[in-house]
Amino acid sequence: MRCKLLISALILLISLPFVTATISLDEITTSTYSWGDTLRIAGDYSATGEFSGLLKINLVCNANQTTQVFVKSLKTSGIYVFDQTVPITGQTGSCTGQVIVDDGINKEVATTKTFQISNTLEGTFELSKNDVQLGDNVTLSAAIFKSSDQNTEGFAIITIKKGNETYLLDTASFEDESLIYSIVVSDLPEGDYSIDVSATDVFGNQKIFENIKIFTIFDTFKVTAFFNNLHPVPGETLVLEGSVRTMDDQTLKDGIAKILVDGKERLVNVLDGAFSYNIELSPTITSENHTVQITIQDDFGNVGSKELEFFIEPIPTTLSNKITQTQYLPGQELKFSPQLYDQAGNPMDKDITVTIVDANRQTILTSTVNSDEEVTVQINTFSPPGIWVISSTSNGLSDKADVVIDEYEQIDITLDDQTLIARNTGNVRTKQDLFVELKSNEDTVTFTEKLDLYPNDSKSIKLYEFAEDGNYTLLFRDQIYPNVIIKNPKLKVGSSLKSITAAAITPTTKSGSIILGIIVIVLIIGIVFGIVRLFKKKGNNKKDAQRERDFREGQMMREKIKGSRENPEQSTDNVKAYRPAKKEEPANDDKRGMFGMFS
Repeated sequence: MRCKLLISALILLISLPFVTATISLDEITTSTYSWGDTLRIAGDYSATGEFSGLLKINLVCNANQTTQVFVKSLKTSGIYVFDQTVPITGQTGSCTGQVIVDDGINKEVATTKTFQISNTLEGTFELSKNDVQLGDNVTLSAAIFKSSDQNTEGFAIITIKKGNETYLLDTASFEDESLIYSIVVSDLPEGDYSIDVSATDVFGNQKIFENIKIFTIFDTFKVTAFFNNLHPVPGETLVLEGSVRTMDDQTLKDGIAKILVDGKERLVNVLDGAFSYNIELSPTITSENHTVQITIQDDFGNVGSKELEFFIEPIPTTLSNKITQTQYLPGQELKFSPQLYDQAGNPMDKDITVTIVDANRQTILTSTVNSDEEVTVQINTFSPPGIWVISSTSNGLSDKADVVIDEYEQIDITLDDQTLIARNTGNVRTKQDLFVELKSNEDTVTFTEKLDLYPNDSKSIKLYEFAEDGNYTLLFRDQIYPNVIIKNPKLKVGSSLKSITAAAITPTTKSGSIILGIIVIVLIIGIVFGIVRLFKKKGNNKKDAQRERDFREGQMMREKIKGSRENPEQSTDNVKAYRPAKKEEPANDDKRGMFGMFS
């Protein structure tokens, strides 16, 4: 049975007509395609007889990836011309177009030349500026295209980074291969930035363009400023002027200048890159250097700063004498400090001439000292009571201060052998009664000596004039001096004279004549000395009268000083200074010569 079937099939095949065919393809002129492009495959099919079958077009990539992109039933005889456009998508790499004519029995295959398919975009980029100031408008221009020559469109993600940190992420669309992206740069820190663009078109082609552009952001201004005078005087108007420019040397259109002067802030507008401000200096502004800080800001975060200095020359304004006390006693130290201050009330380091005049208008001190240097003057023990005037002068300024030297009454008593010496160590005439007591085993002698002494005057009190020779205990002013030996020198001289006189009355020898001559000479000298003492006594009476007048004038002066204390407005110039009489030499025995015995 099977043999019969095979024989029947062979007879059928032999009875069918035999057809031959060929495929001819046009040349492909494009060697590169991208997704979204169209591939044109054209050619003709010629057969020797009647043909009925399928026309297939495949896309074969990388030698083993086949994708059928077109199929059509075909029934023809002779020549059949085909021209088919095939979309490119989904495949990448090295590809060919394949045309197949298949009637089920015979298959004809034709292949185009090799071409490349890519889904990668390409691009070129331009940045409007590389140095950018905060507030500037920056434009990124790009041409984004496919690997082929066919136009495309899509969108892009734009990333602005500083190092590895992203500061801005934005999107922009592109059409006909053109991308335009603009941004006003603000609120970004100063430094270098890079731009990445990730582009994808509508067909799925894409590419990430990294670090396509590098640019630098500046957030500072260039500030210049100056004064019209670097050494103004207190109370003057100081003019501050300046200009502001961006880092690419463009003027700042508008902004704010903060001006800080001595802790006080002023705000000034910056217009067209310039600013100006008048600083009114206080009449009491501090001396030396002053710093002015200028800070420029705009709405975008740019900042510029400048620091200037001006110098205030100190002006001597106030001179005063700093005195710790206004009343003194003789022997104390008078201390004061002349102080010179500038217009702000701060001490100045300048020389000051000081003068001290006592109550008698006598200059005690003239000296040049530094400001605030302490001056110390020892008040003399016998300085007359009254008002001393302290004067200070420096740089055209002067000041006076009055201090009062008070009255001081003091009589010191000392014992010198058998003589008490009373000395006035005060600064005014002093009257006192001195009670003296001399005690011995046999007797007690008391007496009162009236003392009336001017300053630095003294009086000698000879104890042998009040007591007999002997050993005594001396008492006065609560003081006790034991074993005071009293021996009257006049008694010794008198006995000697008595012997000499007796011998002179009875001159029996040559030596007696000599003694008689000596006695005569001594008598003559005594007469002369008595005459001298008489004239001296008259002179002393005149001096006592002068002292009395001086004392009365001193009393009047002290009453005026007392009145000036009660009435401070009274001028001290009307107070007459107390001037004591010229000091007398102490009238003691040591200065009476050899004739002291006759006193």
